[in-house]
Amino acid sequence: MKRRKSVRAYGLPSRWRIGTVLLLLILACLLPGILGVAVLFAREYLNGRAQLERDMIATARAMVQSVDTQLFKARITGQVLSTSTALARNDLEGFHRRAREVIATTRVGMNFVLTNESGQQLVNTLREFGEPLPRHGNPEIPRRVFATGLPEISEIYIGGVLRKPVISVDVPVMDNDRVRYVLSVGVSLDDFNAILAAQHFPPGWVSAIFDNTGTIAARTHAPEAFVGQKGTVEYIQRISESLEGSMQTVTREGIPTLSVWSRSSVTGWSVGIGIPREILEKDLIRTMTWLAACRTIGLPLPNML
Repeated sequence: MKRRKSVRAYGLPSRWRIGTVLLLLILACLLPGILGVAVLFAREYLNGRAQLERDMIATARAMVQSVDTQLFKARITGQVLSTSTALARNDLEGFHRRAREVIATTRVGMNFVLTNESGQQLVNTLREFGEPLPRHGNPEIPRRVFATGLPEISEIYIGGVLRKPVISVDVPVMDNDRVRYVLSVGVSLDDFNAILAAQHFPPGWVSAIFDNTGTIAARTHAPEAFVGQKGTVEYIQRISESLEGSMQTVTREGIPTLSVWSRSSVTGWSVGIGIPREILEKDLIRTMTWLAACRTIGLPLPNML
């Protein structure tokens, strides 16, 4: 009768028991699967992150188009009004009346301002005709229009009458080949809040609209603290280098985020969207864990990305 070989006979230490050997064999069988799941998890995480960035950039691009539409509507309205017969007759009181009618019917802009070459306001629909008026709140803009004869979209500045941050779309009023006046369509920064609100961003996400100098025109979080201020130095630098992209950055509040941006090639205005890194990693890890688990046990993949 043959004797049963001992553990030592297989070259293994005698202190190892059969259970230990079986456990090692099981682990050896499972290890490739564990490594495969780990690789799958990493790949799905990176793919999910890349897809999220692409989706965020596409959203920012669509928002920039909405911003441009707002600005172009103001410019077209101003150009049409600049051909008013009241201006041709130099009937400033009649023009004041007509300009108020245009605001009431089109709901484009919050006011119209007519400025002469010295920068003095002659008509401002926020005031009754004949009331004393200040000089243009951003005299450099009408100077450029008088010099070039071309429309301008201003950066954010403090309005001469409202004394709060505004922008204007400024068009020339022509008299034959000469610029006679500059007509400014005042645009409230509140008009841009609707673009942000329409996105219904998840809680914690931060988004902002910037003028062509990188000044904040609208913001989802703490607008009262940041509207009218510059974006971060890093953001302004990056949007000057390319029209679209993504980066790891820190918000004005000091929150680390994954941020994307899209900048208009026409107006220079831009939109930034940021996801706090803590929220991003938590959401992606949860999603990728489900994907990896489903693939491991052979279930159909849920549509979670």
